[in-house]
Amino acid sequence: MTDTIEKDLIINSYYIVDYFNKRGKQITAVKLQILLYFLEAIYLIQNKEETKLFEEEFYTEPYGPITKIIQKNFKDYQDITSKEIETNKENKKYIETLFQLLGNMTTYELVTLAHLSNSPWEKHPGEQIIPKLETKNWFSNLLKIKQ
Repeated sequence: MTDTIEKDLIINSYYIVDYFNKRGKQITAVKLQILLYFLEAIYLIQNKEETKLFEEEFYTEPYGPITKIIQKNFKDYQDITSKEIETNKENKKYIETLFQLLGNMTTYELVTLAHLSNSPWEKHPGEQIIPKLETKNWFSNLLKIKQ
């Protein structure tokens, strides 16, 4: 029996920060925002049901996709202090995949990736909601992740 996925954005945020920090990768809020966006894309790709990982929507901002709750809770360029939070096996699986795919990228490289031509971020300028299905399809095609 598998664990139920943990969908709380803050819990996932702190787990990502801790996971990356333990592997020598510092996380700023900008980097965290983009990683969360791509984490949801990975989740959407690997789950055939039309479920989403986070209830919160991602919006277009100058540096990339953001959620309001992370913007409210963390300062943009400050390194986020690691907080040991445990999560379940299901979440760990997705976060490990995220790290394998994007863990070595800098904040600038992640911003550049999110801003690629024809990305959902580019198609919805000016603080618009980025449709989750568009994110799933674009990211799947970009990285050739199997659905």
